[in-house]
Amino acid sequence: LAGQDLRLALHTPGLASEAAGMAGAERQRRTARLADEAHAVSARLSGEPCRRWSWLENWLWRAEWLQHTSISG
Repeated sequence: LAGQDLRLALHTPGLASEAAGMAGAERQRRTARLADEAHAVSARLSGEPCRRWSWLENWLWRAEWLQHTSISG
């Protein structure tokens, strides 16, 4: 079942709206889990596929960080 959450996230219409309605802690937990799964996939690959999955992992960790960081001054 490794990657199950990631596959569901990639094929779920309206996921952004669903995520917007989640409590902050739940959204952070799910984002972190997706990033971990992207890392597990990239660790098994090499070359361009590895780079793409690593990019996705990085993007997800940035999203997780932004969810608990206030940028407003």
